[in-house]
Amino acid sequence: MILQQMIETVQQLFPSVGQTEGTILLNQYMNEFYSDTRVMRGYADVTLTGAVSYACPVTIEVITGLSVLDAGGLVIKGDIYLTIDDTKAIAFTDADGNKVAVEPIGAAILRVAGVLAPTALSALTSVPSCPSQFHGAPLARLIEVKAAMAERMPLAAYWRDEYKTLVHKAKMYGNTHGDATPYTLTVDSY
Repeated sequence: MILQQMIETVQQLFPSVGQTEGTILLNQYMNEFYSDTRVMRGYADVTLTGAVSYACPVTIEVITGLSVLDAGGLVIKGDIYLTIDDTKAIAFTDADGNKVAVEPIGAAILRVAGVLAPTALSALTSVPSCPSQFHGAPLARLIEVKAAMAERMPLAAYWRDEYKTLVHKAKMYGNTHGDATPYTLTVDSY
């Protein structure tokens, strides 16, 4: 569903909602949906240059994992210490927690896994960056809030249930699709 279709759907129920207001509110509720569900997970790579610290890529909203890779993309194993400060700056440290500007031998890439930040809807042809089955979530939330403000409680209750259903499905989706980082898990059989 594109932004224009979402705004037209809202305008069928609430004709006073203009394109600008609809876009702002849909972006607000899309951010809320992403925050509630963490549905979009992925990773971004940072090229190591010998700096003391590296900024977290802007596409990552919440860091869930860090990996150090060699030039061929293979994970470097061993005693590697990393720290993340309040500004999401990532730094290598020694065993005592002191920041050092020396990466492990052969390290070329720092892979930052996490929850992706949503892409704002701007053009009328924009689509939400989440999987298509969840495109209706910000729309449902917007209609719910507008209906509650207009004291149309049965309509608000319906759209609140739609939003809650999409949140539940998105959380299940996020849990089954992981963070897109290639992990190797060793499982012991008993």
